[in-house]
Amino acid sequence: MRKIVLALVAVAAVAVLVVPAVSLGAHGHKAGHHRGHHRGHARAARHAAVDQCRTERSKNGVAAFRAKYKTPHAFRNCVKAHLPADRAAAKQCRAERHSTRRTAFRAKYGERHALRTCIERATAGSSTPAS
Repeated sequence: MRKIVLALVAVAAVAVLVVPAVSLGAHGHKAGHHRGHHRGHARAARHAAVDQCRTERSKNGVAAFRAKYKTPHAFRNCVKAHLPADRAAAKQCRAERHSTRRTAFRAKYGERHALRTCIERATAGSSTPAS
């Protein structure tokens, strides 16, 4: 009786580990391609603009931020104000990434999020000055 109980516990433990592993492959993704892994160029530019607006809002205060970017949808207005420069920077960074070797680009801007880092550095000097 004890051997049967131990066998059932072992089978249950294996099932608990196998079922989630099998279900991960059921979504149809290719091996190594995970959803959300590749953000896209426009999303990298938008992420940089959002970061700039968050920094500006926390640095200057909510009231000054809303006054500068018009109260309804102030954050959205801030992001839109930063996007044109970010789009140009993203275009420049993509061109640099394609003209250099991948390892050299990552060595210059960091192993993770190299494109985003390039965009952030390129737009650091062209961001809107705080009032």
